[in-house]
Amino acid sequence: MTGSVRRYAAGAAVSLVGVLTLLVPLYDIWDDVTDLSWGVATTFVENSPLIALSLGLIAAGVWLVRQEWSDDDLIRVAFWNVGGAAAVFLLYAWVMALQFWAMGELKPVVLALDGVLFGAVAAFAVGVYHTRQRRTMTVLRDRERNLRELHDVISDDTAAFDDKLDRLLDIGRDLFDAEFASFAHVDPETNEYRLEAVKSDDIDLAEGDVVPYSQTHCQEMIQEDETVQFAVRPYDAGEKPYGTDEGFEMYVGTPVYVGDAVYGSLCFLDREQSDAFADWELTMVELMGNWIGYELDRERYIEAQREHLQEREQRFESVVDAVDEYAIFMLDDEGRVKSWNEGAQNIKGYEPSDIIGEHIRTFYREEDAQAGKPERLLSQAAEEGQVHDEGWRVRKDGTQFWGDVTISARYDDGELQGYTKVTRDMTDERSYERALEHERERLEFMNRILRHNLLNGLNLVNARAQHLETTADLDADDREHLDIVRERVQDMSDLIDTMRTFMDAIVSDSDHDLQKMALRERLTGKVELARGTYDEATFDVHDLPDEDVLVYGDELLGEVFENILSNAVVHNDAATPHVEVWTTTGTTTIPVDADTGDPLSESADPMRRDVEHREHDAVTVHIADNGPGIPDEEKRAVLEKGVSELSEPGNGFGLYLVKEMLDAYGGSVDIRDNDPEGTVFAVTFLRAD
Repeated sequence: MTGSVRRYAAGAAVSLVGVLTLLVPLYDIWDDVTDLSWGVATTFVENSPLIALSLGLIAAGVWLVRQEWSDDDLIRVAFWNVGGAAAVFLLYAWVMALQFWAMGELKPVVLALDGVLFGAVAAFAVGVYHTRQRRTMTVLRDRERNLRELHDVISDDTAAFDDKLDRLLDIGRDLFDAEFASFAHVDPETNEYRLEAVKSDDIDLAEGDVVPYSQTHCQEMIQEDETVQFAVRPYDAGEKPYGTDEGFEMYVGTPVYVGDAVYGSLCFLDREQSDAFADWELTMVELMGNWIGYELDRERYIEAQREHLQEREQRFESVVDAVDEYAIFMLDDEGRVKSWNEGAQNIKGYEPSDIIGEHIRTFYREEDAQAGKPERLLSQAAEEGQVHDEGWRVRKDGTQFWGDVTISARYDDGELQGYTKVTRDMTDERSYERALEHERERLEFMNRILRHNLLNGLNLVNARAQHLETTADLDADDREHLDIVRERVQDMSDLIDTMRTFMDAIVSDSDHDLQKMALRERLTGKVELARGTYDEATFDVHDLPDEDVLVYGDELLGEVFENILSNAVVHNDAATPHVEVWTTTGTTTIPVDADTGDPLSESADPMRRDVEHREHDAVTVHIADNGPGIPDEEKRAVLEKGVSELSEPGNGFGLYLVKEMLDAYGGSVDIRDNDPEGTVFAVTFLRAD
């Protein structure tokens, strides 16, 4: 039996029960009028509820056929109705048969049949209620199952996009009981409907086939820019065969967007008409379309990123190939060489054809290779992302060089792809560092001599001079000579203390401990000392910093000012030397430790990797004189004069000390012309407050 026949049979059964039960009140009206001589109106009023119920059952049969329920649901309601009426009829038939046998009248039978009518109506109501409950539960179960299947497909990270798309089409076919499902790229301008995924049991279409766009229902969907559906093809919608021999009567299609533009269509079709679609079913289709669009959009983005990355890698490789000071090359995930640049050829001596495919243990000394050092470095780089190492490496000719090596792991989607290895030949730098360390040791040795031998000797001379002053019988000339001896001894002791501090600073280099010093106190103290020392000179001091302004320095900070002030007077040819002192504030760019942010001296190790340059607050002390000035071509030479040119004490040692100490402090010194004549020394200190 076809679906339509079963549907009409169910409705006819319910209406037939109504017709049969209608005979009961009609017979009762006839009996009352003919046997009891009742008026027609009276007996009609008496039987009107029964007539209404019977007519209601007849109408219920028609209503049942029009419901958008499955055939099984309609049969279930008819079964409840007919079965309930039959059950009540049989019950009353048994009872009334006994009464009729006893009384010999049909009236009790009429009353019993009235009960059958009530039972039929009640059974129909129960059947409708029961069927609706079952339908609701079935819909909920189907909805839950379909949503769960949809979620499982979308959230499956292990499946490829094409596999997930096929599973979505199967879910949609099952949801709509459709014989054909497809996802296609739509191009209205070229009239192309290009199938990218197809699911069908008996339609001869496959992925990659092109169907004329005009033979599809996508035109309305694209024009309306929304989901289009019909369970029964409207009369104004022509048949669309989709490249087949026969049109489709049921259609659900939703647009798929990639970015802001329509890319294609997801649709489900069947040649048979269908029940009307529920809102949640259409929402399911739109969710599928949205997910497909998202995945295509994501794939486009990933592909664009991949192309961009490839372009960057190509540019990087071209730059790397041109680098000749660094060996920069790629390794696979096992440590074998994959690329080789010019710097690698220069440093290691291998041609690309000699080394590509070889393991990096080739570059290590035999004892290091046997100890597993190459593998250990690769493992550490894979775990930590990057590893740095210094040590001896071996060239192709067997000679060794001191290499500074960085190995970085390369990952793609969490999977190790290989490594990037950068090597620099640091043999010369290492020799320089060793020589520098040797010079530091020599300076330290000289420092100890100054500290112990010379200073102890001067202390002894000073003590003997004090003894002579208190015990010897000296005349005025002898005492004058003795005072000169003691003054020179004190001057030499002070100079040795200065030299010790200076040597501590240059020997310690970047490790020299700087202190926070009160700038105004040190500056004004040395200005007052200069006033007392040089009576012929005048000093103008203004715009000094507050008492609480601190700068980085050490105990030689005052010596810096003393040397510049002395230079401004001693080398001044004016009748009355005039010195002006003032300060300004600002910022300066300095090297700092990248981890701690602490300032570093300009003489810090240039090979350090943990150095950054940052802006830092600063105070500049300006000391101007009215002397002869310094020619422009000599200004830089004054500060850059080497130690070999300082053989005489008066030959610029003070300015050399100023330059070296400012380097140690992280500051700077600059020389410029004064207006209208003379020179200005600008000494910049880093603020420490």
